[in-house]
Formats: sequence, C-alpha cells, structure tokens
Amino acid sequence: EGVVVATFEQTPDTEDAVNLFYGALTDDGEDVKSLDDTYTIIYPSSAPLDLSSQSGALDEGLVRMTATYSGKLEDISSVDFTGHQTSIIKLAFKKEDETFIGGTNIVKVEAEYQGDIIEINANNSREEIYMFVNPASGNHTVDFIVKTTGGNYKGQLNVTKDIEPGKYYRANVDVSELNTYSTVNPPIPVMPNKGSGTEQYPFLIETTAHLRWFFEYYTPYEFYQLESDFLIESTKDAPWLLGVGTGVIPPFSGILNGNGKTIYGTIYAGDSNPVCGFVGINQGVIRNLNVSAKIVGSGAVTSLLGYNASGIGAVAGLNYGVLENCSSNGSVSAEEGAVVSSMSNVIVGVGGVAGANLGGNIINCSNSASVTGVDIYNCSGPWTSAAGIVGVTIGGQIGDCTNDGDIVSGKTNSGESVASGILGFGKRMYDGLDIAIDGCVNLGLVSTVDSDGGYYIAAGIVGYLTDYLDNGGSMTDGNSRITNCENGGEIRTGTVSGSVNVKVAGIIGSSWIVDIANCTNRANGVLNIGRISSGDVYAGGIAGMFGGDEFNLDALDVSTTMSNCANYAAVKGSASASIQYIGGIIGEIRTGKKIIVTLCVNSGNVSADNYEYTGDESYSLVGGISGLNNSGWASVYNCQNSGAITGAKVGCSLVGGITGANVGLKVYSLEKYY
Repeated sequence: EGVVVATFEQTPDTEDAVNLFYGALTDDGEDVKSLDDTYTIIYPSSAPLDLSSQSGALDEGLVRMTATYSGKLEDISSVDFTGHQTSIIKLAFKKEDETFIGGTNIVKVEAEYQGDIIEINANNSREEIYMFVNPASGNHTVDFIVKTTGGNYKGQLNVTKDIEPGKYYRANVDVSELNTYSTVNPPIPVMPNKGSGTEQYPFLIETTAHLRWFFEYYTPYEFYQLESDFLIESTKDAPWLLGVGTGVIPPFSGILNGNGKTIYGTIYAGDSNPVCGFVGINQGVIRNLNVSAKIVGSGAVTSLLGYNASGIGAVAGLNYGVLENCSSNGSVSAEEGAVVSSMSNVIVGVGGVAGANLGGNIINCSNSASVTGVDIYNCSGPWTSAAGIVGVTIGGQIGDCTNDGDIVSGKTNSGESVASGILGFGKRMYDGLDIAIDGCVNLGLVSTVDSDGGYYIAAGIVGYLTDYLDNGGSMTDGNSRITNCENGGEIRTGTVSGSVNVKVAGIIGSSWIVDIANCTNRANGVLNIGRISSGDVYAGGIAGMFGGDEFNLDALDVSTTMSNCANYAAVKGSASASIQYIGGIIGEIRTGKKIIVTLCVNSGNVSADNYEYTGDESYSLVGGISGLNNSGWASVYNCQNSGAITGAKVGCSLVGGITGANVGLKVYSLEKYY
C-alpha cells in the first residue's frame, strides 16, 4: 500500500553488480540470487519519479533517476525492504550558489560513513547518488568528496536520526569547492601574498600554488597557516614527498597551524621512502590539522630510531617535534602486498597520527581512521606495530589523546606483532629520556590478525613498553609511566594455527619497569582471545604481563608500581590454549625486584575455560588480581576482587580469589573474596 512498483531487467556482467544492489526483491518476494532474476524495487507513492525513464538495464546496480529532493535527511518511506539489513540514502549535492551539481558532471563520490570509505562510481550519468549503508544510530556525520568534470567538492551531512534497516532516506548536502593538488601535474609555486612568516603574521596558504611553494621552500622556524582545505591526489609513481628528509627534501622544521582545515585525498610514499604522511618527518610544530586522507606507505625500511625502521602516519611518518590538536579519520596502512622480509633489527610503526616518534610530544590528538600494520616475515627479532595515535615511540610524551578507530596488527612469523589503541611499541630513549602517557582514552576495536604463528600483543592503551636500555645508559628521571588512561574498546586476538605467545589487556599488554596509576578498563573493554593451536596466553584487565627490574639494579633502587587501577570487564582466556595466565588486573607479575601493586579493584568475571584443548598437558592459573605471581620481591596491598573466578576444565587449573599461583609474593589485603 502507498507504493509505486517499478520492475527492471538486470543484465550485469559480474556477480559484483548483484552485490552492489540492495533493497531489491524478485517478483516472488525473495532475495536476488541470480543474474537472470527480474528485480522489483519499492518506492513511495510521493516520490516524484518519472517511471517512463526508469526502463532499461541497471547501471552498476544503481537505478537511474532524475528526481531532485531538498531538505534535511528524512524518511522517504516507512516501507521495509523485507529481509534486507541495509538502507538507501538518496543524495543531491548543492553548491554555495544554491545550484545543484548534476547532469553529466559527477564522476565519483567518496563518503566516509561510520569509519568506512564508500566509493560510488557515478559514470557521469546522473544528478542524484544512491548510497547503500548499514544501519547506524543518529548524531553522527558523513563526509563527502564529490569529484566532477568541472572540479572537486567537499560536503558534510549531519545525521540526527537513526538509520534503520530496510529504510529509504533522502538528503541534500551543501558542498564547497576544494583546492586540488595533483602530484602528477603540480601547479607552479607561488609565494603567498599574505603574511611574512612570523608568529604574528604567518604565511597564509590559500591556493594549490601556495601549497606547492610551501612544499618546496618551507624554512626552519618560520610560521605557516592553512586557509583552505586541500585535496591531494598522489600516486605510487608520483608520490607526495613533503618533508620526507631524503635527497634534496629536508625534514619539516617550521611551525604549521592547520587552522582547523582538512587534508583530503590519497597520500602515497612511493616505493623507496621509509616515512609517509602529510609530512614525512616533522622536526617542528604542527597543530590544529585534520587529515581525512588515505595514507599508503611503502613498507620500505632504513636506518631510523636505531633500527631498520619505517613510520607511516596521517600527520607525520616520523615525529621529532610537536603534534598538537591534530586528528585523523581516513585510513593508514602500507600498500597492499607490502612485506618486510629477511632483515635483522626491524621495527615498523603505523599510527593514526604518527607512524614513529623519537623524543617528540603528541598532545590532544585524536584518531578515527582505520590503521593496519605491516606484515614482516623471516626477519631476526622484528616488531610490527599498529596503533591509533603512534605506532612506535623512543622516548617522548603522549597526552590527552583519543582513539575510536579500528586497529589491526600486521602478520609475522618471526617476531612481535602489536596492536593498540594509543601506542604500539615504546622504549626509553638511549640518553635516558623516559616515556609519559597521560589522560588517553581508547574506544576503538583493537585486534590481531589470523596467522600461522608468532608473538602477538593487543591492548587498549599501550602494546609493549620497556625502560630497559640496550646501551647500558642510566635512568635519571624515574620510570616511564602510564597514568589516568581508560579503555572502553573491545580487545580481540585472531585465530593462530601454529605455536603462539599472546598478551592481551585493557591498558598494557606487556610492561617492564613502568609505573601505572589511575587507569581503568571499562565494562565494555572486553578481552576476546581467539583459538590457538598451542602456546601461552597472558590476559589481564589492566596488564597482560607486568614486569619489574629483572636485572636487579640495586644501585639504582628501581621499583615498579601499579596503583589505583580498576577493571570492570570480563577477562577470558582462549578455549584452546595450553598454558594460560589470566587475572582480573594482571595476567602475570613477572620476575623482578620491588614490584608493588596497591589499591587495585577487579569486578569483572575472570575465566580460563580451555574446553577445546586436546594436547597432552595444560596449565591454567586464574586469579581475581593476578593469574601468576612469578616474583619473589613483589607485594600486593589492599586490593579487592568481587568478580567470579572460573578455572579450566582440562588439565591443571590453579584458581584463587586474589592470585591463582604464588611464587614468593607478599599479599596484604583489606578484603578477601572467595
């Protein structure tokens, strides 16, 4: 009732065309299953459709229509597409002069919707665009790039209502023209005619010609300010090389105020560049910049940070300076198929804001981009690290940063693979400079990939952090520290077919001589560990492994503390692991002197049910505070557990309200729960 029914013959060449076309039924009311099916599409009777123009084949799974709508996003129909979980939004794009972009001008539309990039190839055919989306709750935005034969435009749709499954919506999107910088045919550089490069009068970058001038002639300690959004279109063969620090291109060492403007498009590093970002290497200050671009690194490595290393990040590939109030919401990864192999001392960092950081400061930055690590095979002791803010840091500070993007690790068969919400891999700087992480929050999904073996770490805030110095330098400024951080994102590991070592935690996967205070793993920060063939699992609401001074540096009087931390989420081991250390706060308190855990509280349920394990021997150590205390010099003071503790059904299982197994630990607790 109340609908107009239009029927079309489908004649696509491939199965993909069928997959693109949602909200359609066969004449019998069934889902589309064959290229030979006749499709029926349901529209509301109020839609101003000229049905005579609707005859003919579907264009890439989308119906050609001529109607123009105005107004905010609204329901066109309350009629459900029975059995379909997707929805349709009909879009029209309106320029600042109130005219619509239409006719044969639109070539492609790119939409960022719920963290995913949706590309719609319009084939110069119509004024309106039909976007098929998954349902989502209201109060979010959708960013658009509209590429036309007459120029490129940007726009944003504010969605204030829920997108329900099977519903049909319409919206006008106001757009403005973008300055488009193509590395294939870049403009002639023109010096800005406004500003003098001082703090009071920075150079104002308004056009692509100004951007080209900035690209080629930036000067240390001078001030620059963006006055426009820019669309950067680079390719693998014509990469974007701003500040890459190779050849004649020096690192960026000026002061750039992004002024709240946004960088769109695609940024490639090219085949041989080890750093990739809007700025390759930053030695200056970059603030107030948004990067909503696809960042594609090469995976190439060179001598950086004391390793064979590379850094891929949205704002900077490698940061020595300051990144402040910057954001990323595109995607960050190496190019498809990139692999680092057959090398030693390798470390590759991929981060939503910065790929790698050497003693720099990253303050008040956020990431909503998807971040994917680089695969490393057959190397000697490598690290591949992916994180929401920075992949790898040697020294430096990270403060008041937030991630809600999805983070996925790279694969490895010979080293460590890390995925984390804020920082992947961290190490005290060679001259003793510590690492400080404060006030950071992760809300994104953090996961490791399915693999055939290796060492994997997944955590909400930090993957791996150590204060050990390879060169024997002295620690003069106290331990590195993680303070006032929260995780509310799910932490998940993939399925591993071979032998594996897995560390999973709400705050930090593995730490050595690191102080942790006032950190919380929320109830939705659930730890889900995938199936593994064999190996060890360390899982804790706060830390998977918490280690102290393993080398007993008495002269330095080194102690390691965790205080005032709380876990509210369920902590569950792998159903197929051979050895598990599972704790509400810490999986294992590792060998080391003077480890102190105090005033920590767990209320999440803790379990190590390995019902799928089929090997000869199995050990599970499960505790409300720690699974295993493996240090004769550790103390636990005034800690509480109220979560249910469940041991494994297979093999040897040691279960305790406070600790599963104890090697020399001193426990002083105000309250006991059994």
